[in-house]
Amino acid sequence: MKKIKELVDIRFGVNGKATNEGGIPYIQGKDFNGFGQFKNKEIFLTKKDAITEKYLLKKDDILFAGKGSRNYAVVWNGEISEAVASSTFYVLTLKSKDILPEFLAWYLNSDWVQSFLRLIAKGATISNIPKKELQGLSVNVPSIEEQHKIVEVDKLRLKEQILMRQLAKNRDLLVRKLLSNKIK
Repeated sequence: MKKIKELVDIRFGVNGKATNEGGIPYIQGKDFNGFGQFKNKEIFLTKKDAITEKYLLKKDDILFAGKGSRNYAVVWNGEISEAVASSTFYVLTLKSKDILPEFLAWYLNSDWVQSFLRLIAKGATISNIPKKELQGLSVNVPSIEEQHKIVEVDKLRLKEQILMRQLAKNRDLLVRKLLSNKIK
């Protein structure tokens, strides 16, 4: 077991103002779907003048939503070359070769870690995971080989969920169409 602060550097996202006019892409919670996939549509911008290099997202950074009712982690794959995370997110940058970013995101999204996060969340109206508490989170770090296996199985699980949701939508559409043709 290792503390997460031994594995990653944790910084806050940028506290900027979202706008549609000139600036740098400003990644917010709404930019990810329920499966943690980047939607890459209608990205808001924030003014670039106060943004320094250290705030720019890098490939394999982990975005962890530390504010709000849904605390989830996603790996930033560099979908947009120059972007910053909003203050909704903590940005976790790997400092250890002992852990894969996809594994850490999976771990943070696991049921048992999510249960723990709900226990440590502060705030009555909008919950917040304190940075100090997040830094103290223990992470069970298996071998890189095991991490790869876990990540691959989780990718298959996610793919199945997406396909099952699409199948249910298609079935519902087909049944509605059949029923509506019956009453014409």
